[in-house]
Amino acid sequence: MPFGPDGTAFQYFPGKGAVTGFITKNLNADPLAFDPSQWATRIQQVSSWTDAVSTDLSDFTDHGGKLLLTHGTIDDSITPYNTVMYWQRLVAANGQAEVDSFARFYLIPGKGHGGGIFNAKVDLLSALEAWVEQGQAPGQLVAVDGNTDAGTTATNGRTRPLCRYGSQPRYTGPANPTQAQANDAANFTCTANGAS
Repeated sequence: MPFGPDGTAFQYFPGKGAVTGFITKNLNADPLAFDPSQWATRIQQVSSWTDAVSTDLSDFTDHGGKLLLTHGTIDDSITPYNTVMYWQRLVAANGQAEVDSFARFYLIPGKGHGGGIFNAKVDLLSALEAWVEQGQAPGQLVAVDGNTDAGTTATNGRTRPLCRYGSQPRYTGPANPTQAQANDAANFTCTANGAS
């Protein structure tokens, strides 16, 4: 969504900051008149500083590094497809078994850029700590919906599994669930994408 609920073009502001403060280094530059073709060299330079695209994480893993990577499926500021493509390149370059030894990736349905229709709250720090300190690699995690905004408070407190990339939560609970059952992660199973 390019516009906020109040009609503001909130996506304009990060772009404006990138153009004026980062690429042109001119805070008075007009971002609407910005011509990327005139700044190709500078764009490549700043991209090399900000893009995290290397699939060689050996410096990180050689020191025992572990990575928990998440991305919301309805992030309207940074597309989840970039993260999916990075993960796929990481696996292609290193092999699934090697990547599984140091990384987990969770796509979070309904999570946006800091909010969303499922504002997932999950204790990733404890999962990471258990992996690093006790060797307990995380599998399925459980997230709690932290929505408290008007219109979303009815979903506050519901839980869902966070499934490792390649699978998604599927309701497997009672056929006619109560609201409590429908909002309980225990009634969902991580199912491989494409499985019926």
